[in-house]
Amino acid sequence: MSPSPEPQDILGPQGLLAQRRPGFEVRTTQLAMSEMIRSHLGQAVTLLIEAGTGTGKTFAYLVPALQRAAKVMIATGTRHLQDQLFHGDLPYLMQMTGHRPAALLKGRANYLCHHRLEQEVEFYRKEVRETFADLEKIRRWAALTEDGDINSMSEVAEDAEIWSRVTSTTDNCLGADCPRIEQCFINKARQRAMDADVVVINHHLFFADAAVRDEGFAELLPQVDLLIFDEAHQLPDVASRFYGQSVSARQILDLIRDTRVALQQEGGAARTSGEIILDQLRQDLAAIREAMGAEGRGTFAQVADRIAAAAALLGERLQALTVILAGVAASGADLQRLSERSQGLAGDWQSLLQTGEGGGDVHWFEASKTGFSLGRTPLHVDADIRALRQSFAGTWVLTSATLAIDGDFDYFIAQMGLQDLPVQQQVFASPFDYARQALLYVPRGLPQPNDPRYYAALWPEIRRLLAFSQGRAFLLFTSHRALREAEKVLQDLPFPLFVQGRQPRHQLVQSFKEHGQGVLLGTGSFWEGVDVQGDALSLVVIDRIPFTSPADPLHEARIQAEKAAARPAFFTLQLPEAIMALKQGVGRLIRSSRDRGVMVIADPRLVQQAYAQQILHALPAMPRTRERERVREFFQRLQEEENKDKKEEKDAPVGP
Repeated sequence: MSPSPEPQDILGPQGLLAQRRPGFEVRTTQLAMSEMIRSHLGQAVTLLIEAGTGTGKTFAYLVPALQRAAKVMIATGTRHLQDQLFHGDLPYLMQMTGHRPAALLKGRANYLCHHRLEQEVEFYRKEVRETFADLEKIRRWAALTEDGDINSMSEVAEDAEIWSRVTSTTDNCLGADCPRIEQCFINKARQRAMDADVVVINHHLFFADAAVRDEGFAELLPQVDLLIFDEAHQLPDVASRFYGQSVSARQILDLIRDTRVALQQEGGAARTSGEIILDQLRQDLAAIREAMGAEGRGTFAQVADRIAAAAALLGERLQALTVILAGVAASGADLQRLSERSQGLAGDWQSLLQTGEGGGDVHWFEASKTGFSLGRTPLHVDADIRALRQSFAGTWVLTSATLAIDGDFDYFIAQMGLQDLPVQQQVFASPFDYARQALLYVPRGLPQPNDPRYYAALWPEIRRLLAFSQGRAFLLFTSHRALREAEKVLQDLPFPLFVQGRQPRHQLVQSFKEHGQGVLLGTGSFWEGVDVQGDALSLVVIDRIPFTSPADPLHEARIQAEKAAARPAFFTLQLPEAIMALKQGVGRLIRSSRDRGVMVIADPRLVQQAYAQQILHALPAMPRTRERERVREFFQRLQEEENKDKKEEKDAPVGP
């Protein structure tokens, strides 16, 4: 009997990857991480693994999972990474470890709904009486697709509004009453997941299903022996969204539209009275949004009085709509579901209007350009996650490039409620030689970030740095306001600007890579998960230390909770959060052993404040400077080396 395969058989110096994959580099940290996971399989233990950039964590966790685990679930931070894993790394490694049934499972909003598509087509034929190009494209695609995954349909933009009308939500899904239940793409995807040995999901789906399971509904996700969370640093924030409650103007507008479509078939008094209520609801939504004032986010108490009258009217109209729909619910499954949706929204809306501060929840509002949301979010989700962990008997692996703060996992452990549970933790440092490959620059002479003159002083500095690097830069901002100002101020650069929001994210990054001398401007999600290797990126600029805005109501409530517990909120909450975010941003610079570049953190607090040492210790160890001339010399040497490499490549003899 041959011995069971080990990680070294795939990842080691004599392993299959070394033999078959050109350019594969054996990494001792990757092999050690893989071995750590293998040695704990079958145990009810949680592994916390910080894998520095370049560790190769995906292969490190996939190899033991495919070799040894009976049933595996992998949850990624984004749908993009989910697709990349399922269609790339997973099938590649299966060629070496043996093919096993695998399934990709996403949230229902990612799958076409045949029934809602038919309703939308009928609506346009009867009411609009014109052809909608995107709808026609989707209708043709629906006849050809095997899995109904809308992310595979490239002819219609991924953020096009039409997708929300032809996909389902938990609110509008008819379930077993749907006339197209036999063709349902979601049910087929679920069944594939139940039958598969390896299931790839994302964090949002995991917690959405956990919330449903807690309410007593059928489980969406199967029980597994090994559960792996990639980009695990996102988990506390993702969990908080699913253990709270919210109602948005978008939800009510969707109800209005779906009801209008359904009542077209009904006619009579129900249609007439329903149309009046629907028009009034639209007016109420507009009145609430106007009363909220400028765009932003804050505590509900800030707008409660201003929106009270319009909010009360909206609640009354939702109740009135519920009565109308209940009267015709027996006419069909769609009207029955609409009646339930209206009743549910009316109840949630009333609950949110009555919810005050305290009780462990934060009551908030958010106003966008055209819409708004009201919600409540738990101050902490550690108890919920702890209970969820204890409900799974298998092994959990939580991994990311940023889980620890200078080697200490205590902050993350507290967020996840893992104290006193069986936990093993390990930091695997990046294999990259930051001392040789990178330089950290903090400019001199800039005002404090809260000084109104700060950005006016920063733009000329950025222009000089871009001249040194010849573009090839990420400019990462801590606010959308700063990003928009940068777009305006830097539009005359001799390098093209690639600005977040102007294209879908994957297209924007691909365009940046292909140009080779671009300048990408981003915030938020662009601080993590963006991988650009090679000459296209050699400069990353971060405008300021990413402390969470004190205007965020959830963050402010957490600060007050720390103070109430006589803990120093800055050191127990604000600084750890900033360090974790900053590590993600810094991680965009060096993505391979051949990359070289300059990391700029423009915030003068990084050299002026005592807490700066904690931040610097948490970042990769690289040379530091405050002299712009050293940056110029770095890029000059880099350019000379690139020219030399190109000349050697050009002069290399051509083989037979």
